[in-house]
Amino acid sequence: MPIVLFYLNQGIDDDRFNFGNQLEGNSPRTSDAEISAALSNYESLETTAIVDVSYRKNRVTWRAANGETKQIFDLSLDLYANTATNTSIFKLYSYIIRKGSKGRSNKQAVYLFIHPENVRFITCETSRNARRPKSKAHKPQTYYELHFSLAECPNLVVPKDRAFESKDRTRAQLDLVQELASATDFVVHLNSTGINASKLDDLRLLGCMFSPTFTEHRPTTDFRRANLATLYAGNGGEIVGMNRGVVQSIEVDPPPYVGPAPDSCMVSNEYHGDDSEGDYGDDDGGDDEEEEEEDNSAFANHVLLLLDGLQAHFNVVERYFDGMERRLDGLERCVQQRRHEITFALAMANRHYNNNKNNSNDNGSNSNGGNINSNNSTVQSPYQSTVAQNTTATQRDEKVPQGV
Repeated sequence: MPIVLFYLNQGIDDDRFNFGNQLEGNSPRTSDAEISAALSNYESLETTAIVDVSYRKNRVTWRAANGETKQIFDLSLDLYANTATNTSIFKLYSYIIRKGSKGRSNKQAVYLFIHPENVRFITCETSRNARRPKSKAHKPQTYYELHFSLAECPNLVVPKDRAFESKDRTRAQLDLVQELASATDFVVHLNSTGINASKLDDLRLLGCMFSPTFTEHRPTTDFRRANLATLYAGNGGEIVGMNRGVVQSIEVDPPPYVGPAPDSCMVSNEYHGDDSEGDYGDDDGGDDEEEEEEDNSAFANHVLLLLDGLQAHFNVVERYFDGMERRLDGLERCVQQRRHEITFALAMANRHYNNNKNNSNDNGSNSNGGNINSNNSTVQSPYQSTVAQNTTATQRDEKVPQGV
């Protein structure tokens, strides 16, 4: 049964972009007791915590320079932080359909790199725009938001030394990515699919590491993960200056045909947004390739959802075994305590038994001594029998007449 990927348009809340004097006035809504407790213990962490998660199909909202509230959908967010090395890097990116690519893939990512040195604070909050459940059988959904406040704009990264040409289908998306690259305050409304307790702990840890009240020992850039040379299958990427106008999404008339069309990389070193259908002589299989790429993207998202679900199940099993281990430890301690109590009781019983036995032996000895005395009183000694015999003979002599 195929899994349908969707997200809810939660609307735009203009009150979410009152960013003025946040550090001087009212603090952000990250006064959560759990976050404050974790923040107080952050410096005394003895174990290494690594945040390495990706969130797909997110919505990002921000306030433009003219005061208009903007939003963009289908943005992916990669979060990485390591407390052992005290490094981190964050990436927002969206896939743009390129024009003129003859390979199997005509989609390439446009990145917004956020370096930790440019982060003023990051807060994790619960969304106020949580939708009501459609029916009583459906449980209410909880949405989470990451509010980024930056000292400098993100770095816009595109493929290096190649013309980047967007088709009509993703031209508006490319324009919004460029506008977001000029923002320093924005909110990422995370896709709630697959957010478990472990990921929520990761978000809270980021809120502690980049808290507006915790400015010491801030992480630095993880240069291995921020290496632009590893992007685009090893071809590398480059940071685009917004003042250069390198990334454009305007249509230009194709030049008159004078021979075989040169390779698009040799035509211009700039990045255009031309989307004329006949510019590059696409064959009839172009649409099929696009559909195939969309199917592959849907399949990849399906696999990611399955992996997220698997991770959630593994986390549940891990917590179950942790609880079982704690219960077994408690049972072992209880058995040892009962064994000690039984051993002590047996020792006391044995001692009591020996005392009773000794007392009974003493009483027996005393009774035997009394019996011996009584026997001695009834049984005459040889001396007593001799006296008795002499006394009897004298009495007999006294009875004999003296004249005989």
